[in-house]
Amino acid sequence: MTLMLHPLQIGKHIARYPIVQAAMAVRVSGAQLAGAVANAGGVGMIASLGLGLDSPYFNPRKPSSFFAANRLALIDELSKAKSISPDGVIGVNILVGTKDYAKLATTAAAEGANLMITGAGLPLTLPEYTVDFPDVALVPIIANVEAAQFLCQTWKSRYNRLPDALIIENCQKVGGHFTQCEQINVPGFSIGWVISQIRDYLTETMDVSIPLIVTGELAIATILIKC
Repeated sequence: MTLMLHPLQIGKHIARYPIVQAAMAVRVSGAQLAGAVANAGGVGMIASLGLGLDSPYFNPRKPSSFFAANRLALIDELSKAKSISPDGVIGVNILVGTKDYAKLATTAAAEGANLMITGAGLPLTLPEYTVDFPDVALVPIIANVEAAQFLCQTWKSRYNRLPDALIIENCQKVGGHFTQCEQINVPGFSIGWVISQIRDYLTETMDVSIPLIVTGELAIATILIKC
């Protein structure tokens, strides 16, 4: 039996295959990897966390240069990735809980990122940073239906927009991002149940159909669940 992989559309951007490369931080997921994945038909991701540490912009003797180095390195990596894969889908992963979150989000949008994935917190103000770049797709990472509801309601009331896709991860399907997983065997905690609840909420309450993307066990790739 041949496995058919259908294209993945996130916002205005279409990848040939429903595969999103994981954003592994501190320069693991940089331009070379993201560009190669995008060329192969997936969604290539650049991890913004610690991107400037091994760049010419960071001076170890001046720790204060860290955030400026991150921003400048992100500009370089996006430019390189786009030169490797001019027609591919290139995204940036940004952690909401970091101090340079807003600056990196604004920079990623301005420098031509096709989409933005956010984790480590709910990105309740993310649309503010991309208002001048409406083609940038916004893809928050969430763990449960309550987070999806709060995020969608906040964005709808403040910005009159909704996420272009959602990434779902919890202790059952995640590469070590959660430290407390007491609920892993509680009925209603399974990935399948969460997907079902979020899908019903989006279609019945928000009247929208967007991709729901589930993280892989090793955080290497994601697979698409059609909403």
